[in-house]
Amino acid sequence: MNNLKALFLATTPLILLNGCGSESSGSAPVSKYNLQFVSLRVLDEDEVNSNCEIYGREEIYDTSDDSSSDDSSSDEPDSVNVVVAQKSTGALLTAFIQDSTGKVTETYTSASSSNWSSDGELTLVASDVPTNGYVTVTRKLPGSTTTYALTLQKSFLQTNMTINTVLSEVTAQTCVTGSSESTVYERTGSIDQDGDGFGIFGFSTLEGIYQGFSGQSIDMKSPSSTFLATRHVRESDDSAGEIKGYRFITLGQVSEDSAIELKNADSDDMIGDISWIAPQDLSLSAKAEINVYKSGTGALHWQYLPQTGTGTYGYASAVGGGNYYVSTEGTYNQWTVNETQAISSPANGLDLSTALSAKTLPAVATSELVSCSTSEVGICLQTYSDLGASLTAQRTYVSVSNGSGLEIKQVIYSSPQALLPMFSFDDSDLDNLWSNSLSVSEVSLLMGTSSSEVKDIFTRQFFDSFAVAENTFDNGNKFTDSLSVATPLGDQKDNQNFLKRTNYLQLQYHETK
Repeated sequence: MNNLKALFLATTPLILLNGCGSESSGSAPVSKYNLQFVSLRVLDEDEVNSNCEIYGREEIYDTSDDSSSDDSSSDEPDSVNVVVAQKSTGALLTAFIQDSTGKVTETYTSASSSNWSSDGELTLVASDVPTNGYVTVTRKLPGSTTTYALTLQKSFLQTNMTINTVLSEVTAQTCVTGSSESTVYERTGSIDQDGDGFGIFGFSTLEGIYQGFSGQSIDMKSPSSTFLATRHVRESDDSAGEIKGYRFITLGQVSEDSAIELKNADSDDMIGDISWIAPQDLSLSAKAEINVYKSGTGALHWQYLPQTGTGTYGYASAVGGGNYYVSTEGTYNQWTVNETQAISSPANGLDLSTALSAKTLPAVATSELVSCSTSEVGICLQTYSDLGASLTAQRTYVSVSNGSGLEIKQVIYSSPQALLPMFSFDDSDLDNLWSNSLSVSEVSLLMGTSSSEVKDIFTRQFFDSFAVAENTFDNGNKFTDSLSVATPLGDQKDNQNFLKRTNYLQLQYHETK
């Protein structure tokens, strides 16, 4: 173990995607794009230097029959696996600059390009990328007939980006360092039951929701930021999940022996039994959820809402009328839908019965490769009809095989294009693949926002560190990039939280032929 710890000594940290503006984000135009290639690796957390940037974490519990012991009731995991990154040469990669039709204008390899450094950083001159053009990175392993590709239109490119490649290309046995994760503290706290113990008591933190049927001795985890102590449901006829008490607190106030007194519904600044009408046009696959925004902290879980019919929720004026957000997830007209929207008048009720059908949305179309004049290879991919919808960004995944083993699996981030031009690679074998039928296609559409931050999050949303590190992204995983914009775990958490407190709508559709 000591040898492994020494293996991952700290090295110079990389500047990652978060916080780096694209040309469309309102900042000054960039002059260069720096693409740092890394390989991802799964290790036991005990074997990793504390300075290593973490890209994923997974707690492992031994559930075998012979794993029982005196402390088998403990909630502690048997081990924790983490994903770390190492700089990679990118020797198995090729990078292309392509124009808006997919025509290759520049080609780069680590062996032949002077702007591709020995430790795997490729520097591109921004002006070399045409307006509405693209940068594509492809990977083909020795002996393989499959080419993986990641394509980013110019408006999606960042000054500094980290892109994963393969483990065999590491330049040194050292980890990429960083500190994007906040320290998480474990505490046991109690909540005043106010004379009766009926209900669900708990804490809502940036780390999770921790609840029990008693206000006594609730275990929780939180970074050192403000969070919520809550009580949900107080009477047997209360709407399922309705919040009945709350208080914003800090870690210093959490104690097992000193119960936290809550502000209760229909007293203090809080009122309850506010009307909720669930969507009738959206089949919810997960509960609708209200989150509240706390300045300096982020979005915190407030309460769940009934998936069908009607229900009620609680409102506290001290939270601020503009700080309530509702998130829903479900299916509508073949789309998988994820939406967050601010509640405009939370004290007056919330009716989402026909909110989605009132919007102008694109329509799912049968995915197919069709002839077109806007592509260098004469082929475009059609996955939807836009019908005049106001769209912000698009992710497209396309998999095509010639039936003899040769195939391409490409992810494309672009402006919304119902007919998306397919790409040339100056390789007749690959270019001719587009004349074959589709194997798999996916489309993800972002709308309901003009936020450059949401658009940047969209580019990183399909990164699965374990799927990449363990090479399992082809094992039935949907909406998972193989070549990905690698994003540290702390940034992933921040991104997920941001989407709970900003207006956006995302539509997704997957089709296997």
